[in-house]
Amino acid sequence: PDTGMRNHEQTTYIGESIEEKKELLVVTRNSLEILSSIMNSDVEPKPIKDDLAVSMLENCKQSLAVIQRIVESTSGDEGLMFEALNLHDELRQVI
Repeated sequence: PDTGMRNHEQTTYIGESIEEKKELLVVTRNSLEILSSIMNSDVEPKPIKDDLAVSMLENCKQSLAVIQRIVESTSGDEGLMFEALNLHDELRQVI
Protein backbone atom coordinates (compact mmCIF):
# COMPACT_ATOMS: atom_id res chain seq x y z
CA PRO A 1 0.00 0.00 0.00
CA ASP A 2 1.00 3.58 -0.61
CA THR A 3 2.45 4.98 2.57
CA GLY A 4 3.10 8.48 1.31
CA MET A 5 6.45 7.62 -0.21
CA ARG A 6 5.77 9.22 -3.60
CA ASN A 7 8.87 11.38 -3.22
CA HIS A 8 11.06 8.29 -3.08
CA GLU A 9 10.90 7.40 -6.76
CA GLN A 10 13.87 5.07 -6.52
CA THR A 11 11.96 2.51 -4.45
CA THR A 12 8.31 3.27 -5.15
CA TYR A 13 6.09 1.55 -7.71
CA ILE A 14 8.46 -1.19 -8.80
CA GLY A 15 6.70 -4.49 -8.41
CA GLU A 16 3.29 -2.93 -7.73
CA SER A 17 0.22 -4.30 -9.43
CA ILE A 18 -0.90 -3.26 -12.89
CA GLU A 19 -4.01 -1.68 -11.34
CA GLU A 20 -1.90 0.52 -9.07
CA LYS A 21 0.30 1.58 -11.97
CA LYS A 22 -2.78 2.43 -14.05
CA GLU A 23 -4.19 4.46 -11.16
CA LEU A 24 -0.94 6.42 -10.92
CA LEU A 25 -1.08 7.11 -14.65
CA VAL A 26 -4.63 8.48 -14.28
CA VAL A 27 -3.63 10.72 -11.36
CA THR A 28 -0.58 11.97 -13.25
CA ARG A 29 -2.63 12.59 -16.40
CA ASN A 30 -5.12 14.64 -14.36
CA SER A 31 -2.32 16.76 -12.85
CA LEU A 32 -0.84 17.26 -16.30
CA GLU A 33 -4.18 18.31 -17.77
CA ILE A 34 -4.78 20.81 -14.97
CA LEU A 35 -1.30 22.29 -15.38
CA SER A 36 -1.70 22.45 -19.17
CA SER A 37 -5.07 24.15 -18.78
CA ILE A 38 -3.57 26.75 -16.45
CA MET A 39 -0.62 27.35 -18.76
CA ASN A 40 -2.85 27.67 -21.83
CA SER A 41 -5.39 30.00 -20.24
CA ASP A 42 -5.95 33.43 -21.70
CA VAL A 43 -5.27 35.09 -18.36
CA GLU A 44 -2.47 37.63 -18.48
CA PRO A 45 0.00 37.51 -16.92
CA LYS A 46 0.31 33.75 -16.80
CA PRO A 47 -0.50 32.49 -13.29
CA ILE A 48 2.85 30.74 -12.75
CA LYS A 49 2.95 31.91 -9.13
CA ASP A 50 -0.58 30.65 -8.49
CA ASP A 51 -0.65 28.03 -5.71
CA LEU A 52 -2.53 25.53 -7.86
CA ALA A 53 -0.14 25.98 -10.78
CA VAL A 54 2.90 25.57 -8.54
CA SER A 55 1.39 22.51 -6.89
CA MET A 56 0.55 20.88 -10.23
CA LEU A 57 4.02 21.67 -11.58
CA GLU A 58 5.62 20.01 -8.54
CA ASN A 59 3.32 16.99 -8.88
CA CYS A 60 4.28 16.66 -12.54
CA LYS A 61 7.99 16.97 -11.80
CA GLN A 62 7.78 14.28 -9.12
CA SER A 63 5.70 12.05 -11.38
CA LEU A 64 8.25 12.19 -14.18
CA ALA A 65 10.71 9.85 -12.44
CA VAL A 66 7.91 7.62 -11.15
CA ILE A 67 6.48 7.22 -14.66
CA GLN A 68 9.96 6.34 -15.89
CA ARG A 69 10.13 3.62 -13.21
CA ILE A 70 6.76 2.29 -14.34
CA VAL A 71 8.09 2.02 -17.90
CA GLU A 72 11.19 0.21 -16.68
CA SER A 73 9.30 -2.17 -14.39
CA THR A 74 6.42 -3.06 -16.72
CA SER A 75 6.65 -6.22 -18.74
CA GLY A 76 3.93 -8.16 -20.44
CA ASP A 77 1.55 -5.20 -20.75
CA GLU A 78 2.55 -3.25 -23.83
CA GLY A 79 -0.51 -1.01 -23.62
CA LEU A 80 0.44 0.16 -20.14
CA MET A 81 4.06 0.65 -21.16
CA PHE A 82 3.14 2.73 -24.23
CA GLU A 83 0.67 4.79 -22.19
CA ALA A 84 3.39 5.47 -19.62
CA LEU A 85 5.89 6.39 -22.35
CA ASN A 86 3.44 8.83 -23.95
CA LEU A 87 2.62 10.38 -20.59
CA HIS A 88 6.33 10.71 -19.82
CA ASP A 89 6.87 12.59 -23.10
CA GLU A 90 3.89 14.86 -22.43
CA LEU A 91 5.18 15.62 -18.92
CA ARG A 92 8.58 16.58 -20.29
CA GLN A 93 6.99 18.91 -22.85
CA VAL A 94 4.84 20.74 -20.31
CA ILE A 95 7.51 20.96 -17.61
